[in-house]
This record gives sequence, C-alpha cells and structure tokens, in this order.
Amino acid sequence: MDCKSIGQANPDIAGTGILAAFVVQSLIAVIVSGYTWMLSSEIRRRKKEQEQSEARRNWTTILSQQWRRVLDTLIEDVPFFRAARNAVIGCVPLFYVVKNALYPGYRGVKDWLIGKQLEQSEDGVTPTTKRLDFANRILASGSDAQTFTGIALLISALVQSKNLSLYHMHILYDTNSLVIVSNCAASHWVFRHPSKGPIRLALMTIWAALLVAYMSIFTSRLQKWDADVPFHCYKTALISRPGDPHPLVDNVYIGFTFVYIMASFLYAVKLAILTNAKFREMLPGKQRRAVELTNSRSADNPISEGVAAGMQVWSLAIALMEAHDVAFGGLMDIQYAILTIALVQCPLHIYSIFALRAANERYLEGGSEEAQWGFGQIAAVVLLGGNVLQIVDGVVEYHVKESVKER
Repeated sequence: MDCKSIGQANPDIAGTGILAAFVVQSLIAVIVSGYTWMLSSEIRRRKKEQEQSEARRNWTTILSQQWRRVLDTLIEDVPFFRAARNAVIGCVPLFYVVKNALYPGYRGVKDWLIGKQLEQSEDGVTPTTKRLDFANRILASGSDAQTFTGIALLISALVQSKNLSLYHMHILYDTNSLVIVSNCAASHWVFRHPSKGPIRLALMTIWAALLVAYMSIFTSRLQKWDADVPFHCYKTALISRPGDPHPLVDNVYIGFTFVYIMASFLYAVKLAILTNAKFREMLPGKQRRAVELTNSRSADNPISEGVAAGMQVWSLAIALMEAHDVAFGGLMDIQYAILTIALVQCPLHIYSIFALRAANERYLEGGSEEAQWGFGQIAAVVLLGGNVLQIVDGVVEYHVKESVKER
C-alpha cells in the first residue's frame, strides 16, 4: 500500500546544507585515509629496504643466480620457452619507448604526492613523513567536526522525536552513520595527542551513546509502520523492490547496518588504543599503581576488592594487546582494515540518503523548505568549511616552505 502522508519538511534534519556537510566530510575522510595508507605503505617499504641485512642481500643474489641458470637451461632446451623469450625481446623496444614517454610525468606526480626518497631527509624527517603528519591532522580535524555535528543533530532529534516523521528519522539515521566513517578513518591518529586524545574518545563515546538512544526510539516507531497514518511511512521506490513487506525490509537494512556501525566503532577504538605507543607505555605503570593501592587497603574493604578486580581486567587487556600483536600485522594492516570499513559503509549510506530524499521530497508538506538555508544548515557547512580551509592552508604552507628551501 502506498504511503499517503509522509510528513512536514524539516530543513534542520534533512536540509541541503546538513546532508552536504556530512557527505562531503565523509568523502574527504575516505580519500585522505586512502592517502595516509599509501604514504604509510611507502614509508614501511623504504624502511624495510634500509634495514635489509647484507646476508639477506647475498642470499637473494645467490637465489636469483640459480634461477637464472634454470631459465637459461629451459630456454636452451625447450622450444616453447625459446620462442617466448624471442617474443619478449621483440617487445622490449616498444616498452622503453612507452616508459620514456610516461615515466617522467609519473615520477613527478609520485614525488609530489608521496615525497622524495628517504636518503634526502633532514634530521630523520622526510617529505613523506611530513605529508603523512599533515594528512593525519586533516583526518583528526574532520573527525572532530563530524562528531560535533553528529552530536548536535542527535540531540536535536531526541528533543523533537515525538514530532519527527518516520522519513526524517530514517534520513537522520543514515546521515549520522557517516560520522563513523570519519571516526574510523582518524582512529589510528585520534589518541596521539596527550590531552586531546581522551577528549576525542569521550566525544566519540557520547555520540555512540546518543545514537543508541536514538535507535531505540527509531526502531520502536518503525514497528508501528502504517501507510494510512500520517508520519508513519515513507516512499520506498528507490530503496526496495515493489511488493517488499514493510517494515520487514527496513528492519533488515537498519539491523544489519547498525550492528556494522557499532562493530566498526568498537573496532576503530580498539585499534587506535592498540597502536598508541604512549597508551601502551602507560599500561604497566597503571598496573603497578593498582597493586600498590590494593596492598595499602584492608582485605575486607570493598574499594580494595574493586581495585583488585580492575587490576585483573587491566592485566587481561595487556595480555590481549600482546596477543593481538602476535596474531595480526602492524599499523599498515590496521589502516588497510579501517580504510576497507569506510569504503564499504560510505557509498551505502550516501545512496540511501539521496534515494530516500529523491523519492519523498515532493510529497512532503512544504517540501521546498528543505532546500532553504537556515541556521542549522549554515552551521554545518561552516564546520565543514573550517576543515576545507585547513586543507588549503596546509597545502599552501607546505609548498611555500619547500620552495624556500630549494632557493
């Protein structure tokens, strides 16, 4: 049955500025996260090449020589390999023509994106590590802006939850789901600052708690789907097939994506803590202080028992972290996992947002109002603009410094 009354327009929830700010920021996070992964890969590759021992180089040389002898024997005795060798030799001139034409441009773009080789560094800081630090700061700034906007949007939704239509509740769910994209992208950097790290973790936790509270209201309202009751349905032409039962289809989508969101959040926080050197160095000290505090109190003191239990949990956390380091790879594999999470999530929620809006906007009462710019939309874009300005300012500042050094 077709939905008869979707509800009234609400530019503070589904306005153009609100949606644009969340979508653009999440796309920036995905792109910059991919860039940091590329830079980290290059740094690790160069470091591995530098630390390669002479014995390993000798072993590689011996192995390559033996392999060359085997190939020479095959080419000499087997006609097929001899014909393949001649075909490859015939293509070599063409390969060098293409390489000489394209390589200078490729090399210039690579040097601009990644930075020069490690041996051209000064005081252990290379152009590549500078780029990585700059990209990580962009990720952290974007994560902060997205988290603040997400918290504000969730508080607004919880305050007016009784008056929100089911359509706007779905839009708000998908919009806030993009917050986790920025948080995942910045999770390996977010705890590095000694004072801002705990604050960022607290903000991310507040956002997650508000999202859980909002979801309890949203899912409860969704179970009361009724195409004949105003505000209790929406058009689903672009997000489901004709004849699909509602709210069953919506429950499947929201249940799957919400579990994925919360798992991504917990995974990102866990990996951020695991890869933070200062936090790891702090663990043994905290454990020792807990032991001293426990020993200084009487055995029947409930506080002492609580501290002892906390100390055991802390010891278990240390053991799990050490086991994690043995079982899994380092920061590179972690960044790759986080980037994959963001790449999977981001397009799904962006499509859901704009598909829902395209199918429902013209049926809203006062639907054109959502295209009008109010305070909430302007504030969201201003937060996004601050991050964009930081990107531009950082790029200009970096290249000005590099040009001064070259003079």
